[in-house]
Amino acid sequence: MLSGQAKSGDLLKGLSQEYKVSLSIIAGRLKEIKSLIKENTLISTDPLKDPEVIYLKERLKPLNYIYLDLQEVAKEVNLYYNRSHWRSEKLTMNAKKAKRQYYCSFTYND
Repeated sequence: MLSGQAKSGDLLKGLSQEYKVSLSIIAGRLKEIKSLIKENTLISTDPLKDPEVIYLKERLKPLNYIYLDLQEVAKEVNLYYNRSHWRSEKLTMNAKKAKRQYYCSFTYND
């Protein structure tokens, strides 16, 4: 059983590395689109109505969501076997709840 966990742990580490590679690709694309938006707003006379700028901004929104979600999943996959890590509430149904604490006074028997 321990070797099975080690193998799946290695698999998850590899999967986490693949997510990081995907993150770098998406980050590069985001940077490219932002620079295109900046160039087109400088060139355009009315950047708010320029169809190229509007298209690029619309393309930027879903890529940002994909990047943030992928970043969160990569973190979760990387820390899956770490017992001290609490899973994200966005990605799971569990919510971290405070533990109930009980207090009692000391009694002395003389």
